[in-house]
Amino acid sequence: MLLQSVSIASGTEDFVSLSILPTIIASLLNVYATISTNQLS
Repeated sequence: MLLQSVSIASGTEDFVSLSILPTIIASLLNVYATISTNQLS
């Protein structure tokens, strides 16, 4: 029972990190694009 709970918990962590990662990447790209645009103008 304990092992099952642990595996569910780690699976949830994987899911959460997979959900957060694209958000972080999108934010970084957004910032990079903003900086590039500011430098051009």
